[in-house]
Amino acid sequence: MRHTIDQLRAFVAAAEEGSFSGAARRLGRAQSSVSQSVMNLEIDWGVDLFDREGRFPVLTPQGEGLLKEARLLLRRSEELDRRAAAHAGETEARLTFVEDELVPLPFVFALLKDFERRFPDVELDILFASPQEAERMIRSGRADIGATVFLDGEPEGLSLTRIMDMEFVHCCSPEHPLAALRGVTRADLESHRQLVLSGSSGSGRIPSDAHGILRWASNSYYVVHQYACEGHGWAVLPRFMVEQDLAADRLRLLEVPGGTRRMPLHLATRAEPTFGPAADWLVRNLASVRLEDLRRIPFPPMFMMPE
Repeated sequence: MRHTIDQLRAFVAAAEEGSFSGAARRLGRAQSSVSQSVMNLEIDWGVDLFDREGRFPVLTPQGEGLLKEARLLLRRSEELDRRAAAHAGETEARLTFVEDELVPLPFVFALLKDFERRFPDVELDILFASPQEAERMIRSGRADIGATVFLDGEPEGLSLTRIMDMEFVHCCSPEHPLAALRGVTRADLESHRQLVLSGSSGSGRIPSDAHGILRWASNSYYVVHQYACEGHGWAVLPRFMVEQDLAADRLRLLEVPGGTRRMPLHLATRAEPTFGPAADWLVRNLASVRLEDLRRIPFPPMFMMPE
């Protein structure tokens, strides 16, 4: 049992237009050609798709049941054609974007709707990784574009665009003992638990030279952030992640001498990338985002605790 795309188009058009003449006008074909395509489809499938007793053809129950599947096959066929055109070099079929947890989520969310409208058929993978993992993925070609804060310095051999400076601040819950101090010394910090990212040491993953002797660790900044809100210790976190908590008094800033640091957020690609239109658009628009733009976008909370 066989059918062709042209037969399916004739069937769907006739059903949606309510007549073979209307389907012929829509498809730019002769009415006799459309009628013959539908008849051949009925012969191939062994069912009557239309009742032709009246002035206009009416779908039979069998025709109504098969119409949905015919539409689905046509959509998949059109999608296949678009993907084939993408592989032929007109537009990329797939892009992989890797980002560090330190990248503000609104940084990406603000562009996804425009990207989807412009490139609806491009598959987009968005991955989270550490700066070291992101660097390896870009170098190997596993990722096309990356956005990350390289805490250990700018890596060589990649094309880097400095987008903005990320500010890191010391903070804790309002109920934490440190919150009652007007000025916080290194000795104060060392006497209380610090919330850190797993594997942190020295000035590596935590951008601060003040570290607590006691620590709780997680492999996610969002978990560290939640621990801080619940009062389990103090933490050094990117300001964008805590601004809403500061405004709602879920967190307090700690006045630590020299405690605020700024680290550059970079857009990274291979040294000499060959981009199609979708990747080129994404790179240009990501590179144009500024910190003041992000402040106008609500930061979506990752964890919502009951009041």
